[in-house]
Amino acid sequence: MVAFWLASTALCLWIRPSDVHEYQMYAAAALRSPLLHVWPREYPMLSLTLFLLPRTLPFSYRWAFAVLTGVALWVLWATGRRDPAWQRRLVTYLAVGTVGLFAGRYDAVPAMLLYLAVEAGRAGRYRAAWVWSILGFLLKLFPAVLWPGLIIAEWRATGRCRWDRGIVAVLSGVASIALQAVFSERAAFSSYRYLFHRPLQFASLPGGLAALVRAGHVRLTTSFGSINVAGPPAGTMNLAITIAAVLALLVVWKLALEGRIDLGTTVLASLTIMVLGSKVFSAQYLIWLIPLWAKYPLRWQWVTAAALTTLGYPVGFILAEHFGSGWLFFSLWVDLVRNLVLLWGSVAWFLACEYRAAPGHPVEV
Repeated sequence: MVAFWLASTALCLWIRPSDVHEYQMYAAAALRSPLLHVWPREYPMLSLTLFLLPRTLPFSYRWAFAVLTGVALWVLWATGRRDPAWQRRLVTYLAVGTVGLFAGRYDAVPAMLLYLAVEAGRAGRYRAAWVWSILGFLLKLFPAVLWPGLIIAEWRATGRCRWDRGIVAVLSGVASIALQAVFSERAAFSSYRYLFHRPLQFASLPGGLAALVRAGHVRLTTSFGSINVAGPPAGTMNLAITIAAVLALLVVWKLALEGRIDLGTTVLASLTIMVLGSKVFSAQYLIWLIPLWAKYPLRWQWVTAAALTTLGYPVGFILAEHFGSGWLFFSLWVDLVRNLVLLWGSVAWFLACEYRAAPGHPVEV
């Protein structure tokens, strides 16, 4: 674990990812007068606390931020101290798929909170699970994918449908929007507007498929801090994948209602669908999935997807920087293969979980 974090820190200090520089700018802008007048435009309100924390440490912002990611990794590691196999699988996936970016992204913290929420829910501590998931949601929106699974799991365990917990979770988001509006009216819905208006990123599944449909005629553009696919098929492909993702989510929740899959399976399946069905699939999103992957035996498809993620970023971007932007197409095709392998492995995993939950087969806890 320590070797992985040191390697990731060294690579991030060498590559100098723009994200850490952006976090530093948000922290500096928030402390200028008038205080807290500037908020992150693409991240929820609570993310600013993570961007401010490194300023309290007595060394450079990049080193301080790497220390923050190390603390998150240690906490995540410590939660699995009774399961050394999970710890080994966690570090294996992280080392293969995120060594070039882990210490330069804050995704480790919300991913840690999502994992804590899932573990609390599996142990029947539903109130704690909601608290962890809401904190994660206020840092980055993706932990909200846990909420339908939590409501279903608690209903099946206790016979009570706790819609009130879901309402409180939604109201937490409303409260964060209202608080931001108090300091800066323009910042109120900024993270939601940013997400809604983002174009089709080239590393996403619909982006890669759109490029495949129009191979040789694809135009890459830069906006919203990412490289995107532009062209006639982009909108159609995005709509088709979005519809497929919504239908897949409904199937997962239906199986959860019937008791055919447990909470862990429900959450990992929902999160995978959200990641693959989204119009953005940044390399750091793998950090969200890996703690949940590690609950199951190593799957070669997931290891391959992790390795291809590293090949796409940072390797592909380093090649583009030194040998020309044409190498970005290398990353595009690598990411498309990654997405298809990830889809294949996740479907195979899900069908195996659903089969084991069928009558006459043992359910994996």
